[in-house]
Amino acid sequence: MKFLHKNSKRKQITANIVLNEYCDEATDLPIDGAYAQINGAFGPKINRTFSELFFVISGKLHLEVNDVLHTLTAKDMYIVPPNTKHKILGENCEAFISCSPQFNVQDVEMCD
Repeated sequence: MKFLHKNSKRKQITANIVLNEYCDEATDLPIDGAYAQINGAFGPKINRTFSELFFVISGKLHLEVNDVLHTLTAKDMYIVPPNTKHKILGENCEAFISCSPQFNVQDVEMCD
C-alpha cells in the first residue's frame, strides 16, 4: 500500500502538536503511520489495544513511561506496548509515529 505525504491529513492535536496522518482514510490496517511535529506535552494516556512506536527524526522527545523518563534524539526509537501509561514532551521534535494495529481514538484512555 502506498501513502503519499500530499494525501496525508493534517491534524492539530494541541497548540504545540501537529500530525500528518497517512492512513486516516483506511480502515482495519495491521499498522499505520504519521509524521509528527511536537513542541510541547501530551498525556499521560494509555493505549488499550495497540502498540505505539516513536522514531525521532530531529529534536528531542522525552517519553515518560510508567513513571520512568526516557530521552530520545535523532534516530532513536521507542515502542510503548498496549496498556502502558505514557506521556510525551517534544522539544522541536519531528518524529514518525506508528501504531499496530491501526490507531483507534476510542481505545485511548487519558489519565491524570
